[in-house]
Amino acid sequence: MLITNAHNLPDTIIRAIGAPRPPKPNRFSASDISGPPLARALRDEHYADLKQDASDMLKMLLGSSWHLMMEKSANSAMVETKLEMPWDDGVTISGIIDLYFPADRLVVDHKTASVWAFILDKGAKQEWITQLNIYEALLSYHGHRVDTMQIWGLATDWNAGKALGGNGYPEIPFKVVNVPMVAISPIIDKWIQRYRDKDPCNAAERWTRDTQYAVMKSGRKSALRVLDTRNDAEAWMVDNADKIGKGAFIEKRPGKAMRCSDYCLVRDYCEHRG
Repeated sequence: MLITNAHNLPDTIIRAIGAPRPPKPNRFSASDISGPPLARALRDEHYADLKQDASDMLKMLLGSSWHLMMEKSANSAMVETKLEMPWDDGVTISGIIDLYFPADRLVVDHKTASVWAFILDKGAKQEWITQLNIYEALLSYHGHRVDTMQIWGLATDWNAGKALGGNGYPEIPFKVVNVPMVAISPIIDKWIQRYRDKDPCNAAERWTRDTQYAVMKSGRKSALRVLDTRNDAEAWMVDNADKIGKGAFIEKRPGKAMRCSDYCLVRDYCEHRG
């Protein structure tokens, strides 16, 4: 895999990003299993030919800085602990645990993300649930009990003005998200089987946005209303004709697989690309 530098970033930043580590056969991390199995399978197959520009990895440095500061400040905790455990058929499961507080039996993972990740999902995202439950399994395998799992999230695009408006917007750019415990063995087994079968990504893994229909009005940039079908949009226009007035029209907003189009490293090698 080659890291390019199309925007001529300083050497200091390139060194901070670091060199990528090639995947190891039959060794899957908690991060791997939290993501699409096909992405990992194609990464294994095409690793030598993959390219990624350093500019696409700048946000990673912010996350690394957040992890580093928390690591320095964590008293009485196991910090950045790398653990692994054997699985079936010669597979090894691994993970690097940000924080584990033995006295509280608490495991914490630090996340930097858009503020909407902490609002719209109304709780822990599925990938977070999978990741932290793998951490729980790793800690348990090594003799450490876990009673509580949390995400400590830093909202990188938090806006103080929006915080004043309420509507669930965080008052500060930090949020604790409690993560439920689930049976993780079936999730791991299913992921490994899908990896071996090169099973196509589902809609959730593609970050698919469905096609929507926006009721627009000439001279206005934002939609009056956004609905799931054209029929719903037309019906809404009829019901609200007196309020809308003249100049209204319907704009189709095609659906899009966001991960496939903008974020997946192996999209050029995927026959199922959305």
